[in-house]
Amino acid sequence: MRSAVVPAYILLCIVLGGSAQGYWGAAILQVLGIAIIAWSLLTPDRLRLSGPAMALFAIAGLTVLLLIVHLVPLPPGLWTAIPGREPIAEGYRLLGLPLPWLPISLTPYETAATALTLLPPLAVLVGMLVAGAYRASWLVIAILVGTFTSVLLGALQVSSADPLQSPWYLYQRTNHGVATGFFANSNHMATLLIVSVPLLFALVAELRKRAQNARAVSAIMMLAGGSMLVLLAGILLSASLAVLLLGLPVILFSATLLMGEGRRLRGPLIAAGLVSIAGMGAAFLTPLPDDLVSSNQTSFESRRDIWSDTFPAIGDHITLGTGVGSFVRVYSFYEDHSAVTQTFINHAHNDYLEIALETGIPGLLLLVAFFLWWGSRAVPIWRSRAVDRYAVAASIASGAILIHSIVDYPLRTAAIASIMAACLAKMARPRVQESAETQDLWASPRHVAI
Repeated sequence: MRSAVVPAYILLCIVLGGSAQGYWGAAILQVLGIAIIAWSLLTPDRLRLSGPAMALFAIAGLTVLLLIVHLVPLPPGLWTAIPGREPIAEGYRLLGLPLPWLPISLTPYETAATALTLLPPLAVLVGMLVAGAYRASWLVIAILVGTFTSVLLGALQVSSADPLQSPWYLYQRTNHGVATGFFANSNHMATLLIVSVPLLFALVAELRKRAQNARAVSAIMMLAGGSMLVLLAGILLSASLAVLLLGLPVILFSATLLMGEGRRLRGPLIAAGLVSIAGMGAAFLTPLPDDLVSSNQTSFESRRDIWSDTFPAIGDHITLGTGVGSFVRVYSFYEDHSAVTQTFINHAHNDYLEIALETGIPGLLLLVAFFLWWGSRAVPIWRSRAVDRYAVAASIASGAILIHSIVDYPLRTAAIASIMAACLAKMARPRVQESAETQDLWASPRHVAI
């Protein structure tokens, strides 16, 4: 039962954590997250942290510390010296009010609420790296079960006669007419689907390696083919162009999981994947996205408008940021008021720009530290002769999420954030070796001492 704790929790995150609109679902996940963290830290047989795990926890701890610092009230002499605070101080003077103590965050209540959303991914990290409360195969199966169930729900959503009145959509503000599954945003549903591809390949490779005969291998491959078709159908139903473009490199990288070490096609597949990523980036710079994107989603042209309005805000608040969760309030002062419509801009649709605005230079330094950590783990995992397919799949899945975050905000949901945390934990503690990849123990003389 210990090994089922984190897989069951991630499955619950997929079902309940698809949108910030699900207040009760978020509350349940946060309370359970606190319980998992406390249990993991108090369990007597805790695992010893490896160097990469300690570095990952250090980055996570500094992130939490940054949020706490953003909430600490500062005297007027300090907060007025922070760039970008002049309009606030002038407002108090115009009202004839004395300057109060204020925190770095311009929206402290939103910052505190956003800090609570870190509990699910932190619970997954602690549960996996400290308590070891998972099995890699169970973790993948839990994610795939959540994904396939979400695809089924998405099929019911798109088959509704009247999408606006369909009872299958779980949230009031959502992308009606396309498959969103357990999410409010179809792009986040597509992120779950694309993340499931390398995990499915890793599971199939492990099952095939353990198969006893050719008939079992054929059954596994047929099941894998059917599962892959379900994932591809789900991606098409979600109508997310970004993930459609991201699908080819993810599939190419994932295909290497079905090949043993030293196969000749492994290198060309990796090269083709890198080329396709470059092609995807070039496609974003052309009118193609705006010609193909669904009308009920934020177009890439709209994204570029949001980004152009966000850059001046970043420049004004780059020193310490405006506080996590403050984007909506701050953006309203910088957007083109003559072009304002009924469309509600809730995020920058580029998580890196939003992090730069809300956390400033300290947040960007943490982001750089995280990318250095991710690269330092991904390279040896891919180059290791003792292949841990689940760790390789975790690097592909987490990389896909990081790339998708350039044009969206998938990590703002508990579902994707918990899966990302699981991938990072697996990258921090991969298997040292696989029995099938080691040399035959009977190939050399052995000595027995009695």
